[in-house]
Amino acid sequence: ASIDPSSTIDADVSIAADGRLVVEISPGDSIGFDLCIFVNLEFPDCENGLHTEVEDTTTPGDCEGEYSVKRTWSAIDGCGNLATVSQRIFVEDNTPPVFTSVPDDATIECGTDPDFETPMVEDNCSTDVTITFTDEENGSGCNEAITRTWTATDDCGNTATETQTVTLIDDEPPVFTYVPEIVDISCALPPFDFE
Repeated sequence: ASIDPSSTIDADVSIAADGRLVVEISPGDSIGFDLCIFVNLEFPDCENGLHTEVEDTTTPGDCEGEYSVKRTWSAIDGCGNLATVSQRIFVEDNTPPVFTSVPDDATIECGTDPDFETPMVEDNCSTDVTITFTDEENGSGCNEAITRTWTATDDCGNTATETQTVTLIDDEPPVFTYVPEIVDISCALPPFDFE
């Protein structure tokens, strides 16, 4: 039955160590309570009333950043009756790494070795991220492009990719490395043999 929250009843009231408000009444008595206050009812004939405990068991997952937690709640009343319920929480890593810095595309003179810098990556769970690459060449001769595809893989197998393209061009004219000397000859001589 409900009564006015401001009313008084004959009961023992105390504050438990965990901060709960404990009201001890005899079975059969009625008590009203304010909706803004949660009241635990404990009965003297069952000793100290209801006691609850929470226990967490953590199990590592298949990779860094993944694990599961089994949370078990146990409730025992003052008469020794026990009830338990458990919940399992799975923490998974489905987020791929993030490239924080990728070298810019570049155009260089042919005959020059491309200088590919390694990009920077970060991951929300894995501390060890593997970076690999593959190269694809297109064109030849005067114009050639090398596209490098970077792949970042975290410990749980999530991947992210970025690309960088280096284009090799030939815009320099040829250079004479040897020119025969100037020779004066007489018009009466046989035809001159050019080197």
